[in-house]
Order: sequence, then structure tokens, then C-alpha cells
Amino acid sequence: MSTATISDISHRKVKTFRLTGPFILSLRFRDDFTAEVDFSDWAQNRQGPLGAPLRDPDFFSQAFLDHGALAWPNGYDIDPAALRHWAEQGAID
Repeated sequence: MSTATISDISHRKVKTFRLTGPFILSLRFRDDFTAEVDFSDWAQNRQGPLGAPLRDPDFFSQAFLDHGALAWPNGYDIDPAALRHWAEQGAID
């Protein structure tokens, strides 16, 4: 029987990140796993009032961390589990 607890998923949260190019982020997770993820295609496909601003590289570069999730000033955020999955796969689904 598994004894998993909520703390077992804390490694999925982003500890730090930095912009390494237009739409490219180097992500470091709480367990120190690091990966560079290219968000170019993902950002260009965002729609709607929250997603569309992400197509602008200046707006995209305003990303910040909100409790381990990547977020932007307009309220858009990405679930840390999705970020971890993309980082481990080396690409965004």
C-alpha cells in the first residue's frame, strides 16, 4: 500500500527560473532538477484575454513564481505538475 502524502509532490514546484532567450526558460525545481523549456510554440498558440498577452515576448518575460507555479501579472499561471512534466519530457505536449 502506498503511503504518499501531499509533501511527496512538492518537488514539482519551481524553486527558481530564468529567461535564457525569447520564450525560453531555465527551470529549477525544489528537488534541484533543472531543465530548459522552449515555450515559443506554446505561447504563440495562447488564446483569450489571459492567454493572448503571452504571445508578446515583453509580457512573457514578466513571469514570476507564485507558490511554485509560473505566473504572469494578468493572472495566467501554469500548474507546477504540467511544468515538471514538460521539463522531464524535454518538450511541451
